[in-house]
Amino acid sequence: MTEHSFHPEALLEYAEATTYYLQEASPQIAGNFIAAVEAVIARIAVAPTRWRITDEPEIRRCVFERFPYVI
Repeated sequence: MTEHSFHPEALLEYAEATTYYLQEASPQIAGNFIAAVEAVIARIAVAPTRWRITDEPEIRRCVFERFPYVI
């Protein structure tokens, strides 16, 4: 798998969302969220140009299936 990193603001949002799911839902839902993030990242790493450009400069968005997030 290709190495990746998060923009600091995205990393903060990821941590806040994980904490939210832990506190407001369950550890299982939080784990599912983390797994969904990792799965989306893996899909992007395999074919980064699969998603259409939605903004300039060449910004693409991959929408999560189960959670209200995009990468």
